[in-house]
Amino acid sequence: MVLTTVKSYFNKKYLQQYISVMAASLVFFVCGNQMGTMSPYLVILNVDGYHEVPKISSLIVSWLSSIYNIGILFGALMSTYANDILGRKLSMILFTFPALLSQIFQYFAVNISMVFISLFLRGITSSWAFSVVPTYISEIALPHLRGPFTVLGVLIMSLGMLSGSLIQASFSIELSALIGGISVLVTLVLVCVISETPYFFISKNKDAKCKESLRKFRCEKIVDKEYEEIKSSWNETLAIKQEGWVKIFTVPLNLKVVFICVGVQTCQQFTALTTMVTNIHTIVQHYQLDLSLTQISIMSKGVETFTTIISIFVIDSWGRRPLFLFVSLGACIAHFITGLAFVIANINGEISTTVGITAFIGNLIYLAISGLGLKHLPNVLGAELFTTDIRSKGCSLLMVISAIEGAIVALLFDFLFNMANYLPFLIFSACGFLGFVFGVIWVPETRSKSLAEIQRQLKCN
Repeated sequence: MVLTTVKSYFNKKYLQQYISVMAASLVFFVCGNQMGTMSPYLVILNVDGYHEVPKISSLIVSWLSSIYNIGILFGALMSTYANDILGRKLSMILFTFPALLSQIFQYFAVNISMVFISLFLRGITSSWAFSVVPTYISEIALPHLRGPFTVLGVLIMSLGMLSGSLIQASFSIELSALIGGISVLVTLVLVCVISETPYFFISKNKDAKCKESLRKFRCEKIVDKEYEEIKSSWNETLAIKQEGWVKIFTVPLNLKVVFICVGVQTCQQFTALTTMVTNIHTIVQHYQLDLSLTQISIMSKGVETFTTIISIFVIDSWGRRPLFLFVSLGACIAHFITGLAFVIANINGEISTTVGITAFIGNLIYLAISGLGLKHLPNVLGAELFTTDIRSKGCSLLMVISAIEGAIVALLFDFLFNMANYLPFLIFSACGFLGFVFGVIWVPETRSKSLAEIQRQLKCN
C-alpha cells in the first residue's frame, strides 16, 4: 500500500505544486534552524556565556524560554492579519524580516537584552511559519498530496533543526547566526517567485485570478469543476454573518473544529514536545552520560528527522486518525520508559550508566514519535478542518494555545523534576494515554478528501 502511495506522488502534472511547496517549506527550514539552535545556545550561555554576555543563571534560562513563548503569541496575531489581508505569499515574504533580525541580534549580542530580543523574534518566526505554511500548502495541493506535502515541509524544518543544532553545538554562535541569516535571504528570493493560492483570490472576489492560479497549480486549462467547488464552499461561509474571531467561537461547526484541534494540540504539548525539542541537551545532562552537545544533537535530531521522512509516506497510507492514535500511545510508552528508569535510580540511590542510557532511549523514542506525527498533526488537521474564511485565524489560535501550554508545561516540568525526577515523565505518559482516548472518540479522518468534502463530512457528523 505504501508503494502505491509513493507512485501516486510522482507525476509531471504536480511539478508546479512541488516547486511552490519546496519554496514555502524553506520558511519552515528557517524556523527549524532557529529552533534547533536554541537548546545548545541556552547550554552555552549557562556554562560559558557569550562575548560580553556573562554566564547566565538557570533562572535567566527559564526567562529566555518564556520570552520565546511570548514571541509566539505576537507572531500568531501578526501572521493572522498578514495572511488574510495581504495573502499567503506576501505573508511569507514579511516573515523573513523578523527572522533576519533575530539572527542579527544573535550575532552582535553584547548584553543579555539583545539575547532576549533575539529569542523574542525567534518566537515570532516560529508561530508565523506554522500559521502560513500549512495554510498555503493545504490551499494549493490536491487532496492526496496535501498530507505528504505538509509533512515534507515539516521534514525540511527538521533538517533545519538538525543543521542548526549541529552547527551551534560543534562550532560557534556567530557561525550559526551567519548561516541562519543566509538561509533567510535565500528563502526571501525563492518565495518571491511562487504563486498565490486560489482560495485567497476567492476570498477577495478575484474569480479570474482564482482560475488562473488553479491552472498553474493543476497544469490544466479546464479547472471549472474545482473552481465551482471552491466558490460554493466560500459562499456557504459568507452565509454566516459573523466575522473574524467572533465566527470561530459562535458557529457550532467552528467550535467543534476548535475542540478537535485543541485536543490534538494539547496532547502534543502536554506530552512535553516543546520542552523536549528546545531543552533536550539540558535534560540529557541530568543522565550523567559522557555525551557532547554535538553527539546529543546528532542522535536526537537525527532520529526525529528520520521518522519525519517515514511520515511523508504513512500520513496518507495510514490516515490522520490512525497515525494520531499510534503516536499518542507511543508518547505514553516513551515517557513511561524514562520515568521507570528514574524510579529505579531512586530505589538504587544513584543514576547508573544503564539507567541513564534507558532514560535517554525513552527520550529518543519520544522524539521519533514526534517526527512521525505528533509534531505536525495539529497543523495538518487545523489547515484541513478550518474553513477558508477562518483558516489563518484558526491556525494562529492553535499557535497561541501551543505557546501558553508550552510555557505551562516548561514550568511544570522544572517544578515536578525538582520534586521527583521521575514525576514529570510519568505524568506526561498519562497525558499521552489520554490523547489516545481523545483520538478514539473525536479525531476525524480527512485523508484524500478535498477541503470542501471535509466540511460536508463535519456538517453531516
